[in-house]
Amino acid sequence: MAKEELPNEGSVTDTLGWIHVKRDSSRLAVPYLEEAISLHKTSNPGEPANAEMLYHLAKALSNTGEAVRAKETLNEA
Repeated sequence: MAKEELPNEGSVTDTLGWIHVKRDSSRLAVPYLEEAISLHKTSNPGEPANAEMLYHLAKALSNTGEAVRAKETLNEA
């Protein structure tokens, strides 16, 4: 419901993605987490990327076997 009410809020989208990670549904999480990072960058131009969101994405990528992307994302965090 929160995502429907606040579709452009990166923190809401990140939370939804992280719930998928915690429920062992990382493949479903990755698009949400990528979107969350994009929303954060759009709404906070000039600020560094959100490290927590990047960590969440790295964890999801690692869980899906995308080790190289996970490492790159973690390094960015």
